[in-house]
This record gives sequence, structure tokens and C-alpha cells, in this order.
Amino acid sequence: MAVLVGISPAAGAQVAPLSDPPPAALDSAGGRATAAAGSALTYNGTVNGLYQPFAVAINHLSRKIYVTEPQRNRVAVFDRLGRRKGNFGAAILRRPTALAFDFSGNLAVLSAASREIVLFRPSGALIARSRLPASLPLGLAFDRIGRRILVSDNTADAVWITRDAKTWTQERPAGLSGPAGVAAAGGHFFVVSSTDTRLMELTSNGQLFRSLPLRGAQMPFGVTIPPFGSSVVVSSTGTGRGLFGAQIGGTLSSFGGGARMATPLLPGSECTRVAFPDFTGDRLVVFNLPNGGSCTQGVTLQDVLVRSAYRRIVANVIAEHDSTISLRTRVSVPAGGGRTRHYRLRPFRASVSAGIKKKLRLAVPARAAAGIRKALSRRRRSSARLTFTVRNTAGDSRRVVERLIYTSRALAASSEPARSASGRP
Repeated sequence: MAVLVGISPAAGAQVAPLSDPPPAALDSAGGRATAAAGSALTYNGTVNGLYQPFAVAINHLSRKIYVTEPQRNRVAVFDRLGRRKGNFGAAILRRPTALAFDFSGNLAVLSAASREIVLFRPSGALIARSRLPASLPLGLAFDRIGRRILVSDNTADAVWITRDAKTWTQERPAGLSGPAGVAAAGGHFFVVSSTDTRLMELTSNGQLFRSLPLRGAQMPFGVTIPPFGSSVVVSSTGTGRGLFGAQIGGTLSSFGGGARMATPLLPGSECTRVAFPDFTGDRLVVFNLPNGGSCTQGVTLQDVLVRSAYRRIVANVIAEHDSTISLRTRVSVPAGGGRTRHYRLRPFRASVSAGIKKKLRLAVPARAAAGIRKALSRRRRSSARLTFTVRNTAGDSRRVVERLIYTSRALAASSEPARSASGRP
């Protein structure tokens, strides 16, 4: 590959701390605000000191950043502010390319030279190794809905699909040429066809669904789809830029100019940011996503409704990995005289599968609902504080907070920004 050339590492190994924007709030209809089609991504920060970084994956619970360094046969780990937390895999990996978190929250790494998928815990502990039939594996993605894994095979113009990492099926979708980066969303896979500058959308079985032109790209290489959103980000190695689309298949806008990046390869994203490994720049460059890519870290609420005269809260919750969620809810109601009454709802606990909606039905006490109605009649507002504790099966956990605001304008719940309280940084 043209990008795999030897260069000297950048002088110094300094860290430019990343900023940490909060996730966007729910809008008045209970959904996330959407970004305009022409929105450009703003610069967040840079992490130096890497050596020919190739791919990025971000843990959406702990928010740690994982980066492959093929020449050093390892994965480098950083916290959410870009501070190095260690490395792993040097005695196991051989020229690692892509990496991605599986359904349980463990980290799968493509060991390209040994043609393996190697599975690690987020701590770096080895779990398992599985042989690959691909000749040059570059991209890796997990389809949370179909429970399938797809690997792109760059020299064979093909993709490989499996459910168990043991039995693989090769597919050659018409027009696929030089497949590189891979992403998954909504039960479909998205593969960068680098030679003909297109993004191929494939079904979970690897069949061509549609072919999307990547206008404005030169030598496109990587793709990432922010969690729980419909936006898409592509790396353009020929221009040293990224391309952002607020909708998959929509208009793409360019960002990251001004010598921010030299050779961006396989990006990774979380709820509020997208990170690019700059291969010939020996660094990691991070950009802020607009509201269309925002969500509560590791779990998101959708379709929030308030029903039956404020007696019930109904919402869908989606988790990034197979997880156990527990929910504590407190409703606060103005009681006059500057006082506030607090009512606790019955705790909710459930297991959720990655990418699958889980319906929440929360019963609000009659006295609390009556207080809400009375407060709204006086043009006062009440709030419900929802505190989630999310733990995936890999052991990472995070506590997040949503605050629903009852207003006098409608029965629908709106929201104000509420910072997440982290159980594990």
C-alpha cells in the first residue's frame, strides 16, 4: 500500500490535551438536535508522539482512545483528554491495522501480517485469537443488529463475513475496488471502495444495497458512523482532510484543512468527537461532531414521551454494547414558598443488547403528577432527573444523567444540558 512507507517519528512526544464537550441535550420533542447538511467540524485537539498510527477506536463507556501502531506491533491507549495510559499487544500483534469494539465491549484487533483477529479486554488482557482467510485485512466492523463481523480484504477486492469468527463467507459486491475502512449502522455495513472513490452500502449478508459517490474525496480510506446517529465521516488521504455528511448518502462537507492532517487513515468516533490517525504526521487529530452525532455516553434515550396527565414516562433506550442498565429517577416539583418536593420512582433494571431498542415505562406517583400539573398552571416548571448506571459485559461502567423538563407548553418532555457524572474516568 502506498501509505505504508517508512518515515521518522515526530520530534518530541508531547500531548496537546483534548477538550471534552458535553453531549447535546434532548430537544423539545424528546430527540437529539440535528446538524445542518453543510456543517463543518471544528478542531478539538492533537495528541503527538505516535509512530505511523493507522486506526482509532473509542470506548463509548470509559471514553478511552485506542490507536494501532503497525510498525511497533501494538495498540496505544489514551484517556478522553489524550493522556497516554499505556500500550499492549507487542508480543502478540503483527502489523495491526483496524480495531473495533465487539458486542460485549471487548476490543478486536486485526493483526494483518499474521492474518488474525485478536480479542482483548479493554485493559489489554488477551482473550482469544482467530485465523482470517483475508489476504490483506484492513477494515473491521461489528453489526450489532445482525450479530455479524465484516472484514475488508484490500488486495482481493472482497469482504469476509462471519457470525462466530470461525466460519467465513467471502463476498465480492459489484464495483467494490480496493476496499479499506469499514463501519456498521442500522443492520448494514459501509465499506470505502478506495480505488473508485465510493462508499458501498452492503446488507448484513454482504450484498450491494447502494453505491454512494464520495464527492470531494481523493484516495478515500476510512469511514466511521457516530453512535446512534445517521451522520457519516470519511477520511480523504489525498487531500489530508475529512468529509462529513449529516445524513448517510447526503451532501459531504470538507473539514480539517490548514495543515491539521497529512495522511488521515481509519478514524474512530464517539458521541461528541471523531479522531483521525495521521499516519505521516505521527499524531492523532480530533474534531468536534455537531449535535447530529451527540448522545449520552454509552446509552441514549429516544422517543421520550410523557403520557396520562404526567403519570407515565415512556422512552426507548439504546446501548452501544451488550449491557446491564440500572435507572434511578427523581421527580422534583415546585411546591410554593421557594420549596421543592422530591418524589422517587421505582428503580428500573434491565439487560440490553447492543444496538437494540429497549422500552422504558416509568410510573410517576399520583401526588407528583398532581404537583406537576399545579406547577404548570402557575407557569412553573418541574423536572425529572434520570440517573443511569451502565455496565457492559466487558466490565466497563459509567454513570450518566438526563434531566427531563416539564414545561407548560405541551405534554412532551424537553431537556436542558446535564453533565454526565462518571463512575470511571
